[in-house]
Amino acid sequence: MGRAATTLAVVLMAVGCAAVPGHPDPRPMAGGVDLSGRWTSTWGTMTLRHEGFEVTGSVAYRNGTLEGVVDGDLLIFRWSQPRNRDQGVLAAEGRGWMRIAPDASALDGAWGYRDRYEGGGVWQAERWADGE
Repeated sequence: MGRAATTLAVVLMAVGCAAVPGHPDPRPMAGGVDLSGRWTSTWGTMTLRHEGFEVTGSVAYRNGTLEGVVDGDLLIFRWSQPRNRDQGVLAAEGRGWMRIAPDASALDGAWGYRDRYEGGGVWQAERWADGE
């Protein structure tokens, strides 16, 4: 392959890689943030467990699960939904991110299918008020 063809191939590969949406850069966040608890979200009730940098949880919509990490003010995660033969629903999975509000009362971000962090839609959540 000639030099021009090699350069073109490298540029096309870089452009192709850049087409996969990622998550935004994290910003600094005060320590001590705990996302554990119940949240009202775009996809129904979420119950999160936050230990160290790791977050795991369940999502009401189609018995989904969420696993991720907190990086600064971002929750960066992988979501999944199991197959449900009775309802004719195929298994699904993807990635997403949510920016954590400074007081940790809300999350706001996006989700996508497979290895994409965006493209599926928005994902927002608000922490349940005490006593609910």
